[in-house]
Parts: sequence; C-alpha cells; structure tokens
Amino acid sequence: QVPFSAEEVLSVFRQDETTPTNQTYSLSSQILMLYYVLYYHDTYLSNLKALMLLSTSVQSSSLPPPRAYSPNVMLQLPVKRLLQLASMNQGSYTTLYPSLLRLIITHYPHLCLTEDWIKQEELIQEAVFKPILRI
Repeated sequence: QVPFSAEEVLSVFRQDETTPTNQTYSLSSQILMLYYVLYYHDTYLSNLKALMLLSTSVQSSSLPPPRAYSPNVMLQLPVKRLLQLASMNQGSYTTLYPSLLRLIITHYPHLCLTEDWIKQEELIQEAVFKPILRI
C-alpha cells in the first residue's frame, strides 16, 4: 500500500488540453510530488531487507506490507523536464533542489550526464547573451 495511488501521482503531471483549469498543478506541486515519489522509492529500497524479514515474521498482521510504485508509474514521471526546470529556478527551490538532485543521480544516473548539462548551460548563456550582443 502506497500513501498516494498511482493515479493520484500521475494526475499531478498530467496537463493537456483536456485537463480542466481547476485541476492543473503548479510547477512547485509537480516538483514536490516528484521528490515525494523518489524519496518514497529510495526509502523503500533502503529498507527492503527489513520489510521482507518483517513480512515473513508477521504474516498474520492485518496491515499490508508497504509496496513500491510500479516501474510503469516511475517511467511516466517527467524527471528530466522537472530537473531542468528546478535547476533553472534554483532560487525558488533552494532547500529542495540538492535533495532532489541526489535522488535523481542515485536512481536516474543516465539523466545526469555532464555533456547534457554543459550543452544546456551553453544554450542558456547563448539565449541570455545573444540579445545583449545585438545592441
């Protein structure tokens, strides 16, 4: 049992033409939900051995054992897009950004390639300095 259902988690990231305006979520809500899911996943994996031992020793318990989010849910999270947006707005996410980055590096190392970050930084600098050079 996970505190937020898969549908609840994914609804935070689902924003298209069919989504009613009163059900759209802010960037902060999306980043916080991403952080929550990654933190839950990290905690689950860190305690998996203890959870397995506990579930085998207390099989008659009325509480269901904690479960992880399915890989299908994890694959639908817009991790790279939200990491880029959080990176561009680090001032707004000063306390959250380092923890979010650590979780993403741990569980999605392929999204944190140095070459990608250098290219992104070059594009940002080009966009900032191009209008200045025209003047």
